[in-house]
Amino acid sequence: FPMMLTAYLLVAWSIWNLLAVWREYRVGFSGLLGKAIGPFGERLGQVMIVCLQCGTCLSYFIFVARNLVDVAARMGIVISLSNLCVAQLLVYIPLSLIRNI
Repeated sequence: FPMMLTAYLLVAWSIWNLLAVWREYRVGFSGLLGKAIGPFGERLGQVMIVCLQCGTCLSYFIFVARNLVDVAARMGIVISLSNLCVAQLLVYIPLSLIRNI
C-alpha cells in the first residue's frame, strides 16, 4: 500500500505540473519537451509519440490475430498467426486510407 500511495502521489504531482505548464504555453507533449529541452526535446517527444502509437497498434494487431486463431480452432479450422496478420493487413490498409467517414 505505501508504494501505491507513493506512485499515486508522484503521478498526481506530475500531472498537476504538466497542466500548469500547458496552461502557460498551450502546446502538445512534444512542444512542452521542446520548451524544456530545445529542438532535440521536441523531436524526442515526436519520436516517443510515434513509438507509443506503433506499440499500441501492434499490440492490438496481435491480440486480434490470436483471438481469431482461437475462434478458428473452435470451428475446426487450422490457420497460422502469420496468415491472419497478413489478412488483417489486407483489411486495415484500405480502411486506413479513408479520410472522411
